[in-house]
Formats: sequence, structure tokens, C-alpha cells
Amino acid sequence: VGTGCYLAGTIALTPHPTATDVLVLLEQLLQPWQPLELVTPGLSYHAEAGFPSALDEAFCRPAFGLVRLDNALAHLSHQVRRMVCDHLRATCNFGLAKNPKTRAFIEQAFRKLNVDIHRFPSTTGSHPADPLREPARLQKEPPYVSLRALEEAVSILLVEHNHRPLANQGAVTPMEQMHYQ
Repeated sequence: VGTGCYLAGTIALTPHPTATDVLVLLEQLLQPWQPLELVTPGLSYHAEAGFPSALDEAFCRPAFGLVRLDNALAHLSHQVRRMVCDHLRATCNFGLAKNPKTRAFIEQAFRKLNVDIHRFPSTTGSHPADPLREPARLQKEPPYVSLRALEEAVSILLVEHNHRPLANQGAVTPMEQMHYQ
């Protein structure tokens, strides 16, 4: 059911994710979500933020009927197919090549991350007058964002999305829609 709820998230550390990266992500669907211990100053989770797998025992874990993936080599691996079919008890749908419209929710998540994470404070900024641009006294050093800070920021963005009302869902949050379904 299209709730707009994000179920999990992970960061692949290579230009092209591997089957192992996909398996790590799928494994998160089966484990209760635990928030990261935030160490980056200024970052914090909203009190009720989380993925559906963090809900209490009264919440029935979602059943997966269809898992939509693109035709990336990592998705076509035998291990990923076994995980989806045997462990999630779902069907793999690889869709048409170069046709992202069939995976609108996934593409929407990528767009959201691109807009919100694209320019951190202390980086080059989007243009020369950008207030996020690194101060002139530090410009000799390359911009630096630690992997930990990036992981924390992505985690916060994904879980807080689940508790923000969406216009296309009738001003209901994705988590409320999950509870309703």
C-alpha cells in the first residue's frame, strides 16, 4: 500500500551498491529499528521519529507482497532474490529499464535526500554568495563532512519524514497511514 512511509535506509560506500549493500538494507526491514547515537552537534531526533519497525508489539509488522527494484546488477543477484522471495515472502518486480516512473516513491526519496543533504554548512555552497559557503579563512582546506555526520543526517531526514503530514496522503503522516492500513 502506498503510504509514503520510509521503512529503512542505508549508505553504500561505493559508486555502485553491491548485493551486500542491498541485503543490509533488506535485513533492516526484519529487525526492530534502533536510533543512532547522535554525536554531531545540532542534530537530534524528534521525540516520536522512527521507522515502522520501531513500533511496539501491537503493531503488526508489514507483509511484503511486491518489492520494486530497478535493473541494477546488485538487485539481480541470486542472494537478493532469495532474500526477497524466501525471507520477505514477496515477489521481485524489476520494472522496465530506464523507467523510474514505476518507482515513484523511491525516486521521491532520492530527490528529498538530494535537496536536503546536497549542501551542508561548511562546504562549497550552491553559489559564491551562499551563506552556507565555507568562510574565506578556511578555504585553503577542502570541505569536510565526516561519514558519521552524513549517516546521522540521512537517518534523521528519513525517520522524520515518516511523521510529517503529506498533502498527497490527505494531510496524514506516513506513520498514521501505516497504522490505518
